[in-house]
Amino acid sequence: MLVINYFLDYFVFPREAKQFPSKLVASAWDLSSSLRTNIITGFSGTNDTQLLLPVHIRQDDLPELQKTDAIVVNNLLKTENENYQCLPINIASENILKQIVDHQEIVNVILDVGALFIDGTNRDIAMKWLKLSDKNIIDYAVYFDSDSIVVCDRQLNNYSFVTSPASERLDRCIFYLDEIHTRGTDFKFPIGFKAAVTLGNGLTKDR
Repeated sequence: MLVINYFLDYFVFPREAKQFPSKLVASAWDLSSSLRTNIITGFSGTNDTQLLLPVHIRQDDLPELQKTDAIVVNNLLKTENENYQCLPINIASENILKQIVDHQEIVNVILDVGALFIDGTNRDIAMKWLKLSDKNIIDYAVYFDSDSIVVCDRQLNNYSFVTSPASERLDRCIFYLDEIHTRGTDFKFPIGFKAAVTLGNGLTKDR
């Protein structure tokens, strides 16, 4: 029975339960239509993007949360975040990875907020990084294939993260999160993990 439950939980339900005969599609403008009579409530960590709200929506910051912007800036300016590297325009992803690997401290996570890794798929980037990393410390590279979390090992075999040994050995993993998945992704990283965050033009601090 345990085998059947395992198969259903990790292979059948995640795939089959997502299939429906019809799909409901709506944008923020539809959800906040002026025709709605009920009060619309939303949440944003900062107010940097309030100009992108639908025209009939007015952001009303709670007094106790008006300091959030300053808190975000304060966190960004902490001493542990003072390692900056200025990169040339159109630098290849492999050169960025080499700089990350050669950093004085081990970097286990890449948050590609600035979308600098554009010359390959997520799998390509993860495999390149895995090849450059120390074999005595890192065994797996974790990345997103569409919305599925995938693990690549040293033999370049790919597995589902949930059912792989890597899910219980996060300290032996490196994680590449592309721009889309830098938000809404929840990994329980071990204490002491270091991340490299890429930046680009026009980024707001809430990113």
